[in-house]
Amino acid sequence: MIAYDLQAIQSADHGERGIARFVGDLARTLFAEHPDVVDVFLWNDSLPFVPRLEQLELGDRLRSFSDMRGATVDVLHVNSPFEGIPIGDFAPPVVARRIVATCYDLIPYRFPDRYLTNPIARTRYNTRLALLATADAIVTDSQSAASDAMELLGVSADRLTVIGAGVGPQFRPPDASLADRMSELGDALPGIEPNFVLVPSGMDWRKNTVGAVNAFAMLPTELRQRHQLVLSCRLDERRQAELVELCEALGVSGRVLVTGYVSDEVLITLYQSAQLVLFPSFYEGFGLPVLEARRCGARVICANSSSMPEVLVDPRSRFEPYDTSDMAAKLEQALADPSFAAILDRVPDSGFTWSQAARRLVGVYKSLGGTPLVGRQQRSDGRRRLGVVTPFPPAQSGVAEHSARLMRAIHDHIDDVEVVAFVESGASGLGVNAPYPIRELSSLPYRWAAGELDAVLYCFGNHPIHRAFYPMLRRVPGHVLLHDIRLLGAFDEHLLGPLVARFYDEPPRDPLLTAPVAKSACSVLVQSRYAAALVEHECGVQAVDVGPVHCRPVDQREVSDEPSGLPWVISAGVADRTKRTATFVAAAKILVVGGVARASVVGERGDEFVAEGDTVSATGRVTDDELDSWLRRASVVVQLRDGTNGESSGIVADAIALGCAVVVSDVGAMGELPDTVVVKVPEEITPQALADVISGLLDDDARRRQLRASARAYAAQETPLAQARRVVAAIFQ
Repeated sequence: MIAYDLQAIQSADHGERGIARFVGDLARTLFAEHPDVVDVFLWNDSLPFVPRLEQLELGDRLRSFSDMRGATVDVLHVNSPFEGIPIGDFAPPVVARRIVATCYDLIPYRFPDRYLTNPIARTRYNTRLALLATADAIVTDSQSAASDAMELLGVSADRLTVIGAGVGPQFRPPDASLADRMSELGDALPGIEPNFVLVPSGMDWRKNTVGAVNAFAMLPTELRQRHQLVLSCRLDERRQAELVELCEALGVSGRVLVTGYVSDEVLITLYQSAQLVLFPSFYEGFGLPVLEARRCGARVICANSSSMPEVLVDPRSRFEPYDTSDMAAKLEQALADPSFAAILDRVPDSGFTWSQAARRLVGVYKSLGGTPLVGRQQRSDGRRRLGVVTPFPPAQSGVAEHSARLMRAIHDHIDDVEVVAFVESGASGLGVNAPYPIRELSSLPYRWAAGELDAVLYCFGNHPIHRAFYPMLRRVPGHVLLHDIRLLGAFDEHLLGPLVARFYDEPPRDPLLTAPVAKSACSVLVQSRYAAALVEHECGVQAVDVGPVHCRPVDQREVSDEPSGLPWVISAGVADRTKRTATFVAAAKILVVGGVARASVVGERGDEFVAEGDTVSATGRVTDDELDSWLRRASVVVQLRDGTNGESSGIVADAIALGCAVVVSDVGAMGELPDTVVVKVPEEITPQALADVISGLLDDDARRRQLRASARAYAAQETPLAQARRVVAAIFQ
């Protein structure tokens, strides 16, 4: 079964033209000319049903997301990979053996200083890139877009197919006289004049409309007076004001007309009636208006960049878009030189058609859809192979360290399981020398389809480094180990927040960030009873507790408790409000001023809570060795929480293995640690009360020795191997 995603047609951003036209016209051609290929055309019933969907006339093959939820398809064609959010109801809810993705362009990625300066926009865009990175095949509308995918994303040529684009039969030379056409335009667009120059564009920077206005203003006065510049685009009030100001400054206020959005019928008449069509874009994925205008019989000049030479093949009809003088010269030549106008009339057609695009796309489908998934390979030694999708050292991530220890324990001690790490392309870890294979994440679908793996484990944490894992989970089924239950840092909560109400009548806290991950997993593994309860409450999924989080190998060397000077009290890890760093600093100041201890915030962002010249120090980011040295130096380690997202503390686990005296908040996973191993304090403890607890520990050498012995005994029991056995049992039960 082949499924074709239509939701780009429902887009608030692209639903009028461009991508929506591409998706719709290609679907219509596939249905008409290859009726036995695509089984279902999917529309998103969480979005409004728009008339354009009905106008495609796809019959009973037009199906909603809800109709197909949970169905398995051989090929899913994602036609707008940058549309919406890569989680929740914006992803077609089918299980796809193969994915084809359309890449129209990578313009934001090529011009990040223009399009990706906002952290939320950058995060959203980079998340969507993961779909391209993991697609079995990528189709593009131009060779330019294909080249960008190879250059900017490192996509191999064998995964790319240029299918081109086309225009509908309505884009054709005129039947009516010019006088009749101008009369129609006059009714639709009051103020339009004969001999106009049409710019079918927009006010987006890359469209270079400002350049077109400047080039028009550079024409000789007499030529400018005989022509009108018509900008066919929609402008908001701010852009309208900017354009008015520009035209006044250039002295062309009376010679520029902005149409606003126009219907296809009016657009076609504009193409058919213009003396010249000017397309000045800096960069285009295809440049559909150029092809539309030529098919309507218009003379066209366009920028000599990106895909446009593929569409307007005669180099004499092109100019350098960054050189306004060159654009103005070409514009003047096209308007004033009859011999050059005749050349523009004879520019050969580039040959793009929807029929050609559909034939090439069907070839891509057949190359993927005809090969069923291979069953899991039976190995002669009876060993099972587990793929682990995770960040990996030297990435600065607690999850990376945890995964490395877990995988090493499986490799070294669990004889019937082999492990393979899967790391994002370009991420830290690919060059690491490990006793087991480390592969690129993009290769996972192929290795899974080939039967190389018996199971896959995805290690999710609360950090953007995990962002690409969700699109892969929707492609390759697997188990999920949630290091955090609310994945606030892995996705754009500011962007997603307004969407929550659309999918939940009474939304629990941050459901959209985790529920799709949990519900897509074969099973959910967590590291505390609290985390399991949180998953069940917020996601409706029963999780398996494979905790507690493992400790590193026990170190029998004594914690230094520096022989001279006051004892050290530290808080370690990334300083944050949720870790009650301010409470620790206030308590530490009481101890320092009272001559009881020295104190430091060890790790990133400590300077946000410690003022310059303060009695408490802040180290900033430290290496693993430096952190180890601080933990050995400390007489008391403090790790607090203001609430919890279900996480366990790697710092606490390391401190326990070193035999440190550890003070923790009595909440979540830390609250489940034995009372003999850590000292628990109320979640809302005051600085003075915390200072009293720490002071009491510093005064009680026997209590610290007892905590040290109990901590090491606990760490000797809760090893990476102990947790590895629980994880393997949960996955291969």
